[in-house]
Amino acid sequence: MALKKGAKFSSIKIISCLERLLPSIEAVNIMLDDNKNRLSLSSLLKIVTSAGCRGHHSSKITKELILQRDEIIKMALEKGANPNEIMYFTVLPTKKLSKLLLSYKLNPDKYSSLISRMACMEYNRRTGKYELNDKLLKRKKSLFEFAKQAYKLSISEPSESYASDFVNLLSTLKSCDNPKVALEARDKNGRTLLMLAAASGFMNWVDVLLVMQPDLNNEERKKVYTLAENAGNPKVYLDDLKKLLKL
Repeated sequence: MALKKGAKFSSIKIISCLERLLPSIEAVNIMLDDNKNRLSLSSLLKIVTSAGCRGHHSSKITKELILQRDEIIKMALEKGANPNEIMYFTVLPTKKLSKLLLSYKLNPDKYSSLISRMACMEYNRRTGKYELNDKLLKRKKSLFEFAKQAYKLSISEPSESYASDFVNLLSTLKSCDNPKVALEARDKNGRTLLMLAAASGFMNWVDVLLVMQPDLNNEERKKVYTLAENAGNPKVYLDDLKKLLKL
């Protein structure tokens, strides 16, 4: 209907959110096959890699949707998408997808950084808190081991204390009705959610939190970057963070 009224795929604006719904393969084919009105490959990569891979009205990640995500990424790569433009994954890539991305010249250091950017936490409805997920952390570690063995990479990660502090502050503010109060809240060390997300390497959360506070001044953005730098994050992550922060 939208296309019949003159809508253009090329004008789609991607708004950051914690989890986007994954487009169908049929929809992607339509968006890419129209040469005059196609969605850019970089935009498609962002839409797909930030998708939550959860079913409608479901909190569970499904294997079927992960395979669908991987197939769409393969389609984008075959059409010339640059895997080094990927900023983050919302759901960990499979080992098969990892090998595919690296075969399409994804920088191995960028790959290890993308894995490091995974928050590996879930909201526990029973406790009402966000919690680090041991199963996801184990999968994350196995992907690091794959990268180390395949590419002899020396992988450095920020201190896990930043991730724990981020999860704790996020859980504390989960029931807060005022988004502005939540965004400006600080932990006992004076750090905001955005600062802790950046220091932890959680790029998807940084993206979302920046959208929620568009008036963040340049000085505050520099503080976020400095904390992430001091936390020991790798250069490839810091370069992408600088782009998000518009520094």
